Formats: sequence, C-alpha cells, structure tokens
Amino acid sequence: MWFVTKTFNRLLKFIAPLFYLGTKRINGFAVICYGKDTVFIVRPNSLDAVMLYEIWKCNSYREALIRRNDVVVDIGANIGGYAVRAAKCGAKVIAYEPSPGTYDLLVRNLMINKCTTVKSYNIAIGSKKGELMLNVDPQASAYDSIYQTYSSTKKIRVPCISLHEIFTRNRLAKIDVMKIDVEGSEYEILLSATRDDLRKIQTIILEFHDCFDHGHSKRELEIALRNNGFVIREMTHWYQRLLLRSGLLLATQIVKPKQ
Repeated sequence: MWFVTKTFNRLLKFIAPLFYLGTKRINGFAVICYGKDTVFIVRPNSLDAVMLYEIWKCNSYREALIRRNDVVVDIGANIGGYAVRAAKCGAKVIAYEPSPGTYDLLVRNLMINKCTTVKSYNIAIGSKKGELMLNVDPQASAYDSIYQTYSSTKKIRVPCISLHEIFTRNRLAKIDVMKIDVEGSEYEILLSATRDDLRKIQTIILEFHDCFDHGHSKRELEIALRNNGFVIREMTHWYQRLLLRSGLLLATQIVKPKQ
C-alpha cells in the first residue's frame, strides 16, 4: 500500500505543472486568481496550485459552514488557501503553519487579499509545548510532516504548542470551526487534547493520514471524538481511501459550546 501511495503522490507532482499553464510570473512566483478580488502568489510547478484548486474550485471544506464573526482556527494553513476563504466569509481566523518558507507565502497572501481579521503564526501544533523535527519537501509543502516521507529532502527544527495553548494564548472561550491538515500529526493533536478543550470546539474538519507509521487509525480518531460529544461524518473519495490511505472527516458537537 505504501508503494501505491508513493506512486500516486509522484504522479501528482508530475502533473502539477499543468495547473500553472497560462499563469503570470512575478519575481519568480506564479500568480493565480480566483474571481476578481482573490489573488495568490505560489511557487511555480509546485503543489501549491493543486492545494488551492482543491479548496477554491472543488470546495473540499464546504461542509464546515463558516458564518460572519465565527472564530476559525486553521492548523496546517500552508500558503493561506483556507484562511483567506474563511476571512472572506467574515470570520476571525487564527492560522498556524510550521514551515518557514511556506509561512512567508502565507503572510504575503494574507496581505495581498487584505485579510485583516487573520492572525498567523509560524508554529507547529502537537501534543505539547516545545520543538519538533519537520521533514520538508520544497516542491510539495503540503507533504511536510513530522513523519519521514519519500520525497522530503531535509529536516528542520520548529517551535510547537498544544491545542490547549491555542485557547490560552488567544484567550478563546470557544472555536466555531477548526480545520486540520497536518500530514499525520492530527492524531498527536487530538488524542492528547483534554475533554474540556474539545468541548469548546463546535466543528472540526480534518484530513486523516493513515499512510504514515504512527501506529494510529481513523477509527481511533472517530472513537475519541465521539467520546467527547461529536457526531462524525466521513467525506472520503474512493481514490483517497484506496490510493492514499487518507480522507476527510467532519466532526460536529451535539451540544453547542457555551459563549
């Protein structure tokens, strides 16, 4: 199965340049527009454009409804695709991206799109405060992970905080929507979270990744979330399950968190 996943990801990298046909280039970056008022700068021929297409064209996170003045936390913000979209829905967004190069693009894209309601941090989220080693792939930043991947070329040390510290540092009483896409670290984040913290989150939409050697499974996540008051719905495409051993889960609290 790992061979299948590896082959599919290599194929995705191979076709990534097709997403850049006809794009403008400025100072070594490509420019991608969605509508009249949404612009992203991306790394040419990387998976940046593929990730944006997934969020803006496929609308992959649409089931996690965002309303004006919602508090949205984006863990694994990448270059800002989801954070910008949430901000344009009127949400107050807190975005976390651990990779320094990717974070720089996140900040620039927030500025270009005038996302003044977004706070961004160059920090990883894990089970506890400290540091962790991140495996980095320059061409496919979406694959950056604490777990070794076939295409990562270097390791970097990055600061890390826990889910609990997101609440305390930002003085949050609740989170309306939390999006998580962290290439395997979703288990470390959620399975170490306290019941009190999880009960303060109304909706979690997350990508699970069972292709890594972390010793956990999607079922373990589902059980943990159900035990903390969430209703779970899976939105995984067949090719994700078969080829990537990954997918999308939507978890919604049965009882709405107190204001």
